[in-house]
Amino acid sequence: MRGRLAIIVSALPLTVSIAVAQDPASEFSAHAIVRAADETVLSAEMAGRIKTLPFDEGDSFAAGKHLAGFNCDILEAEQVVARATTKGAEAQLQNAKRLDRLGAAGSLDLALAEAALEEAQANLSVANARLRRCVIIAPFDGFVLERDVERFESVEVMTPLLRIGRPGTLRVEIIAPALWLSWMETGKSFQFMPHKSDTSYAGTVERIGAVIDAASQTVKIEGKLTVSASKLRSGMGGRVLFNTKTNDE
Repeated sequence: MRGRLAIIVSALPLTVSIAVAQDPASEFSAHAIVRAADETVLSAEMAGRIKTLPFDEGDSFAAGKHLAGFNCDILEAEQVVARATTKGAEAQLQNAKRLDRLGAAGSLDLALAEAALEEAQANLSVANARLRRCVIIAPFDGFVLERDVERFESVEVMTPLLRIGRPGTLRVEIIAPALWLSWMETGKSFQFMPHKSDTSYAGTVERIGAVIDAASQTVKIEGKLTVSASKLRSGMGGRVLFNTKTNDE
């Protein structure tokens, strides 16, 4: 009996040493990337040669400004032709109506004139729609995060042109272990620490991903920084830390 007691007692220090060696904070650290409040990639809606790119990376712009323009001489000429055709069709219809009132034209002539005007107006609408693709308009007040093309460059349809963001609170994309879902919830506070920096920035969780990546068993979590972070830029990487006090419920 004494021998058995001696074995149990001798094992106790080993158990204690293992518990002390663990670092609880490391269990709540994960990789994260800074993103602008709203980001979107503007792509080409047509194939052609870029004519204008008035804004460089980092430049700010107002909603409605032209962010990129294509060389559209042919489309502009097609619009001029469509306008002239529409104007001619309108004149023919007015003349057909006048002759109809005088009894000098039949109902068929009037119907054909009306159909010709409708066709001309439809062609003009198509020409206008094509021409609108020649210019990329800013959807909101923002700034250029990345410019993927240069002036005079020829691109294909759906080629990425610009990545833009809206000024505002920065958000943080966190790639977290799926096991965190057992305690993670919106409103949780964290500290974001950029790589190679001793400065940390406070934030809170806003959204928790609904899908777990099957290969890595991770889930995407989005948070927002709740403090001023003028030195941070979209795309900067770092780590987030959820301390034990934050996660002890």
